[in-house]
Amino acid sequence: MAKSYRNGKGSLPLVIAGLVIVLLFLGLARFSAWQRQAIPTFDEERRQTRLKNLADLYADNDKVLNHYHWIDRQKGVVGVPIERAKQLIIADLEANKPHPAGLINPPAPAPATNNAPAPTANPSASPSPAAGLPPASPAPAAAAPPAPVVNPQSVPAPASAPPSQPTPAPQSNPAPPAGDASPAGTPASTPPPK
Repeated sequence: MAKSYRNGKGSLPLVIAGLVIVLLFLGLARFSAWQRQAIPTFDEERRQTRLKNLADLYADNDKVLNHYHWIDRQKGVVGVPIERAKQLIIADLEANKPHPAGLINPPAPAPATNNAPAPTANPSASPSPAAGLPPASPAPAAAAPPAPVVNPQSVPAPASAPPSQPTPAPQSNPAPPAGDASPAGTPASTPPPK
């Protein structure tokens, strides 16, 4: 028997048997991996459900955002594609050019003081009114100007002041008359510099 091992004839069946065992093991491993992929697991089923829901959501969003559709058929409200809505909004914004904003809480106008003396009535200069007509009432512009409105939030009352003292009126700078200045900000009587 020692002679057969030296010639190499006895090891050939062992090598073939070893190769068959290795190939059989690899075949079983591959078969089990193929079976594992063929049988869906719980995670795979959930993944498929999520992918289907996501595809449905994308289809609904595409339908709502990119196609005309009824929002309320009874009221006649229609949804327009988002690109068309953008075009309509931009056209509307371009048509309404922005304008400067005014003051949110403008200061109360300063009461106009009339320092001119009141005209005296000269009975000989004017014709006498008819006997049946009452005398003319004074013009509404001569009525007393309204008292300035003080916003309580803008003028805080001092905590130590007694309540019987009146609070000071807010100071406002009157705007210059329109005839005194030109739009460029220089007096109207001087020529512009060259």
